[in-house]
Amino acid sequence: MEGNMMMIRALFVFGVLQFCSSQLLRAEQPLSPDQAIAADGKRVSMRGVVSEVVRRDSGYIFVNVGGKYPDHTFAVWVHKMDVDEFPKVDSWTGREMTFSGVVEVFKAKPMIRIRKPGDSAVAE
Repeated sequence: MEGNMMMIRALFVFGVLQFCSSQLLRAEQPLSPDQAIAADGKRVSMRGVVSEVVRRDSGYIFVNVGGKYPDHTFAVWVHKMDVDEFPKVDSWTGREMTFSGVVEVFKAKPMIRIRKPGDSAVAE
């Protein structure tokens, strides 16, 4: 009887882990820019080829994806207080990248603010 209870508990835990991992995988699928506009205010991942990296005199960095400003499909920005977290940002031009963060829509374009290195990655 005790063996059966352990087996039932193990199967239950396995089922919970399977469900949670499937939900995480679904949540990590990058959105298109059109989908991201509808996700305004939500945390998402977006993927695309970086067209340009712009460093402003104010200290902010803007990463335009899918075209140069103002023809980009979406933008990623780094606050001046977080710039030191991204020492290789200039090497991103021409690379396919995935960015994660909260979507903000500005001038009908989705934007994501990245704060730490884990918010950006070279796409696989």
